[in-house]
Amino acid sequence: MKNKVLAVDDSKLTCQIIKDTLEGEKDIELTVAFNGLEGLKKLKEDRYDLIITGIVMPVIDGFEMIKEIKSHKEWSDIPVIILTSKREKEKTVEGLSLGAHDYLTKSFDKKELLARIKTQLEIRNLQVKLLKTNQELRDANLELHSLAVTDGLTRLFNHRFFHERLEEELSRAKRYRYTVSLIMIDIDNFKDYNDSYGHLEGDKVLKMVANVFNELKRQSDVCARYGGEEFGLILPETDLEGAKMMAERIRERVEKLKLKVEDVRAKLTISAGVASIDFKKIGKIDTEHNYKDSLIMSADKALYQSKANGKNNVSIYP
Repeated sequence: MKNKVLAVDDSKLTCQIIKDTLEGEKDIELTVAFNGLEGLKKLKEDRYDLIITGIVMPVIDGFEMIKEIKSHKEWSDIPVIILTSKREKEKTVEGLSLGAHDYLTKSFDKKELLARIKTQLEIRNLQVKLLKTNQELRDANLELHSLAVTDGLTRLFNHRFFHERLEEELSRAKRYRYTVSLIMIDIDNFKDYNDSYGHLEGDKVLKMVANVFNELKRQSDVCARYGGEEFGLILPETDLEGAKMMAERIRERVEKLKLKVEDVRAKLTISAGVASIDFKKIGKIDTEHNYKDSLIMSADKALYQSKANGKNNVSIYP
């Protein structure tokens, strides 16, 4: 890809000298504008890797153009070389303070101009490569984090992340005095299903159930594969009744899933247990008490009750 240079100056002679200087440089493409306003229009039309500009120009001068360039995020990192006449040399400091990267007087030597241009382009290209590398590293870190907290099969959060998020949510709930609810869900007769149809079909079932969670959950809810065929749903700022309603919606949706294996229609159901902690109703927070384990234990007890009641139902604790 060619490096694109924009030269802005009202002197046609200066623009011609810049053009002559870059003649033969196959990796550099030059565009010319004769005042700051025209230069800004060119910037809106194309991308540029370097800007060379004079100072005194009609319509918009070089200083105003530099200010405008530096005020736009997409242009602000483009290097700028200012060209000054000998009598304008005192304005060089002002130009550099506005964000220009280098300067030359208009009695410049072509070799020096070419050297300055190539230096700024090289710096610019290195910066672009560095930004790209940094973005790739950020993307890689995000991917690694995603892999670390995600269950590979269902793409829900994993067991470890479930415990971390539940601990965090309960800490916030204690501070701001709100309710946290937990739903523990188990797929009914999943071992029999695996034994009858094989683990590949069992994996399909796990994915289908996970999809139901993702379809019904709110953005603030956290869905995780707790282990095997068991799942956990953390519902912040949700009371026991609201959590029970969510569990019922999930149970009904799973029951409607159509499973057909080897021309045999299979029935799929879940059992769920629901528990809540309302910190508004707790007078004094016990700093020694493990609220996380208590909430999980309560939801598990409710889940066992659902199993004891014949499965395919929702129970609440207490």
